[in-house]
Amino acid sequence: MRNEPWDLITIEGIPAGARIVKAFLVWNIMNDTQPPATIKVNGTEFTGTVVGTSGDYCWDVDYSYTYLADVTPVIVGNGVYNISGYPTGLTDFSDPWVSAEPPLAEGASLIVIYEHELEPLRAIVFAVGNDWAPSEYTITWDKPAVTPVEAKNTWIVVDGQNNAPNDVAEFNNVVVAGPGATIRPNDAFPGADHRTGASSYGALWDTLTIDVSDLVSGGSTSATVGIDWESDCIGLVADVFSVRIGFAAGVGGEIIVEEKAYSEVSFIATIIGVTAVIAAMVIFKESALT
Repeated sequence: MRNEPWDLITIEGIPAGARIVKAFLVWNIMNDTQPPATIKVNGTEFTGTVVGTSGDYCWDVDYSYTYLADVTPVIVGNGVYNISGYPTGLTDFSDPWVSAEPPLAEGASLIVIYEHELEPLRAIVFAVGNDWAPSEYTITWDKPAVTPVEAKNTWIVVDGQNNAPNDVAEFNNVVVAGPGATIRPNDAFPGADHRTGASSYGALWDTLTIDVSDLVSGGSTSATVGIDWESDCIGLVADVFSVRIGFAAGVGGEIIVEEKAYSEVSFIATIIGVTAVIAAMVIFKESALT
């Protein structure tokens, strides 16, 4: 999104017959003062809430702000969604390493939760904030994981660059991406997401989804998630976790939303008790967490 007036999120992988339960947009902007919280999805304007403030991730401005908005009314399922109307100093799609004028947009993600009668019951936890690496926190859910365990985690990380390697992603104190792992062994967060405009060193935004079933024990109700870096200024702005807690039970389960404070992460929203799986789409990246 840096130096871009708009870009696209492509949602795919939601099965036919599914019902959208909730959809959230999370995005990050850097500036010397707090920029407006407005953004548009397919031309409809939404006003977000600041859910985390941090440093500038080494871009010579004062602050970085993470925003969250409920955008459920405009998310209808698979398709291409236009993201626009966010604060940006330049709109010419220029290379961030050539031109920089704040506000500096970092990236955005759509988190879409849907239900389907053939899917198992899952606990879905997503955390949003603005936590400069190294970062580690604990996610919790109320109903225990059942065996055989099915679990995935997605790290949404700001300001990754491919000229500063050796970032790592961790789950339950195990390095699952970056040096020491088989997934992205050189750098877990190289700014790998697609970008429409020019860029010398990546898109400044990463979504990394990993199957962590082998690292979650049956009966468990918590896990730890983290990121670390060696030479790159990166931060965790959102994390999405899902784990099976039961078998298919039909559509229409109860949805419980809790807000929990944890460390520097602004809140953790726990959504459990719904027959659902999650499709987590990050702007510029065409992939689904299902």
